Amino acid sequence: MGKKRRQKDVPKALAATAHDANSQTLMEWTVHLAQRYPLKTALTVCVIVVTLAFGWIWANPLIAIAAGAFLLGLVGEFLFPVRYRITVEGAEAVGFLFRRFVPWHQVHRLVLLANGVRLCPFRFSSPLEPFRSLTLHWLGDEKGLQRLHRLCEGQVKKAQSQRCDL
Repeated sequence: MGKKRRQKDVPKALAATAHDANSQTLMEWTVHLAQRYPLKTALTVCVIVVTLAFGWIWANPLIAIAAGAFLLGLVGEFLFPVRYRITVEGAEAVGFLFRRFVPWHQVHRLVLLANGVRLCPFRFSSPLEPFRSLTLHWLGDEKGLQRLHRLCEGQVKKAQSQRCDL
């Protein structure tokens, strides 16, 4: 077994904001967009395979593999299942090639989408939003989406009130 880090080894600023894997889970679900949209999935896989084939034949195999890995990284959230988890500390998305956690105190704006909720770190709309925000995809019923939105909204308000109290 590996060594466990003692509490005094962690700086106090990090200890207060560190994500605890055993924290209280408020909501958890898994979304697999590729299963939901088979035509888009087939097209995406074809583009990756064609890119690999062209790169392998006309360029260098290493370049082909790098291009394929790059494309796979771009569409990994679509091709592979993503597990979403809402905790009292923040929201988390875990996929095949990524893990993203956003604490509630960093969320300044919520955007309700047709198929999910976007947690934005900016107070106003920004061109950086697609890169910095976390979208929680929801493929269930409308009531579940509304519940997700209310839950996120409540956690953001609670974090903002704690931020103001400090």
